[in-house]
Amino acid sequence: MSNMDDSPNLIKCSGCEKNISKGSKAMQHNKCWIYLDNNSGARVINYRKHKDALDVERKTFNFIQKGSSSNKKFTNGDDNALRSYKIKNLLKILPTYTILFERNCGHILTDVCLRCESEVEDWEHIWICDDNDKSEYEILLDTLITTEEKLKDLDKEKYKSVRILAKEMVNFLNTPSNILIIGNQLRIRELTRGIFNNELYKLCNSKQERQLLEEIWENCYLNIRSGIWLQRCEKANEIDKRKGVTKNDKKRKRLTSGIDEVETNTLDEERGKNNNNNHKKKSTKC
Repeated sequence: MSNMDDSPNLIKCSGCEKNISKGSKAMQHNKCWIYLDNNSGARVINYRKHKDALDVERKTFNFIQKGSSSNKKFTNGDDNALRSYKIKNLLKILPTYTILFERNCGHILTDVCLRCESEVEDWEHIWICDDNDKSEYEILLDTLITTEEKLKDLDKEKYKSVRILAKEMVNFLNTPSNILIIGNQLRIRELTRGIFNNELYKLCNSKQERQLLEEIWENCYLNIRSGIWLQRCEKANEIDKRKGVTKNDKKRKRLTSGIDEVETNTLDEERGKNNNNNHKKKSTKC
């Protein structure tokens, strides 16, 4: 911009204390311009509040890395299984039939759900399958009712707080999600996936209510895991047993062509010969 007449809202810069670097266009003309006002219809950029986003990410990260024990240095089979589930569930890479079919697992011949046999079993289908005993919403209600019954005789103040929080949580989790924007999903799916929505804290009026809310949220997450995912795994194992699928079958790759079948057969024969030769060598040494 080389002429003042090009814009009446610009004046020539006479210098400033901050010594802000000039843009490339301004440097070409050895001049710096500043705006007098912003009433000329210029676009206003509203920046995102990074603090809220970081709070959500921090809370979710702390929950994901938390195992079944409060001691971070302690681990066992259940602890590892829970941590693995949280990570895979967050990334939507749980071993569904769709993912196993893409991995060419030997015992998976189709990506259709073997429970309902009507739709492809991907991550989204797990939670809405007709074969599920309960839905996410029903598990949420059961968790709230169980929490109320536990506190009814123990602590009346917490009991009153839980009753108030329960209604507000149900209404909040049944509204459209602003985080999971694909597929018009509800906020309860955020809970299922392990994403803590920081807007939930607005339902609380004290630190005690925040702790109760976090406890209810975590219990509901674990109940959804046990009530839907773990039951799905048990039913899938029962189906595999009826079909005679063994552990070795699950480790094998699915044959995609006749060439692969010939190659695998030759490899099996070579492995068998090598094992026999090794066995003979060991027997001669003895």
